[in-house]
This record gives sequence, C-alpha cells and structure tokens, in this order.
Amino acid sequence: FIFTSGQGALHPKTNEVVGESIIEQTRHTLNNLKNILESAGSSFDKVVKVNAYLADINDFNDFNEAYKEFFKAPYPARTTIGCKLIGIKVEIDLVALK
Repeated sequence: FIFTSGQGALHPKTNEVVGESIIEQTRHTLNNLKNILESAGSSFDKVVKVNAYLADINDFNDFNEAYKEFFKAPYPARTTIGCKLIGIKVEIDLVALK
C-alpha cells in the first residue's frame, strides 16, 4: 500500500497556495497527489480510499466536480469532512495499491 500525507493546493517548490477557487485548489491538490502516486509506481486507478477535508462544506458540489475529473467510476471509498484549514480550501490524503 501507498499512504500519502495530507496534500493541499501548494506549489511543491515555493510552498505558495495555488488557485483561489475550490475547483482550482482541488485540481492542483489532486495533481500533487498524482505526482506522488506516479513517483511511487501507482496511479489514481489504484486508489482505494480518499479522505478529503474542506474548509467550507458548502463547496462540496464544486469540489466533487473537480474530483470527478481525476477519478472514474467505480470510485474509491471516500470520506469528505468540513473542518478548519489555514490558508487553503481543501486537503486530501489517500491510500493506493502499489
């Protein structure tokens, strides 16, 4: 298994927040996770569990639209939680098969 740490919409080299909307930040966060998975020899097709944390649970529908750009049915198990995040709108961690 591959277990990732929580990732946000941060540029991997500058650590600056990328994107203002939940859609932009979700896309960037998932691209960061894609790079992590690929470097470990895996992909989104092998993800079995996703934990997503939203700074504003009212962003759920827009978050979900961006999420669907990266994951196809049958979707991995996912928990989505509204919580306090500092400086970002979304954080995601996941578990994938190698």
